[in-house]
Amino acid sequence: MSVKRPPPGSRAGSPFSGKSTSGSNTDLPTNDYHKMTHRRRKQIDADFVSSSQLTEFKTKMMEFFNNFGNSQRKEFKSLNEVSQIKGVKDDVTIIREQLESIKISTVKITREHSEMMNDISELKNSLNYHSAEQTTLTTRIDDVVSEIKKVDLLQQNISELQEKYESLRNEYNFMQQRDRAMNIEISQIPEKRMKLSLITLLQ
Repeated sequence: MSVKRPPPGSRAGSPFSGKSTSGSNTDLPTNDYHKMTHRRRKQIDADFVSSSQLTEFKTKMMEFFNNFGNSQRKEFKSLNEVSQIKGVKDDVTIIREQLESIKISTVKITREHSEMMNDISELKNSLNYHSAEQTTLTTRIDDVVSEIKKVDLLQQNISELQEKYESLRNEYNFMQQRDRAMNIEISQIPEKRMKLSLITLLQ
C-alpha cells in the first residue's frame, strides 16, 4: 500500500509556506527565511552502491584478473619451458642415437673401405702381373713372327734349291743319255764288270 506525499510547500509545518495545513499558525518567524538553505536530506538506501565503491570493486576485480592472468601465464610459461626442456632432452636423445648410428656406420664404412683398398691392391697386382704377361707374350709373338719370317726365307731358299736340283737333275739325265748313246759294245772280250768308253778304247 502506497502513501501519497503532499506536494512541496503543502506539508504541515513547512517553513516555506508559513501556514499549517491543520489551520494552526506556526511559531517560526517569517523574517528568518533568508537564513535557511534548501538542502535535500540524504537518504541511505541499502541497495545503493556509490561510484567510488564501484570503481574500487572494478579495480580489485581487474587486479584479480590481472594477477590470475599473470599466474596463468607464468604457469603456461613454466609448462612451456618444461615442455621445451623435455623437447630438448628428446632431441638430444635422438641426436645421440643418430651419432651412435653414424659411429657404427663409420666403422662399417671404414672396414669396407679397408677391404676395398685390399681388393684394389690385389687388382693392381693382378693388372701388373697381366701387364708383365702381356709384355712377355708380346715378346714371344715378336719372336714367333721373326721365326716365321726365317721359315718363309728358308722355304724360299728351299724352293730355289728345288728348282736348281730339278735343273741339275735334268741336266744329269741328259748327260747320261748322251753318254749311253756314245758307248761302243765289243764282243768276245773277257767279261769284266766294267764299261769302256770310246775314249778309253782309242787310247
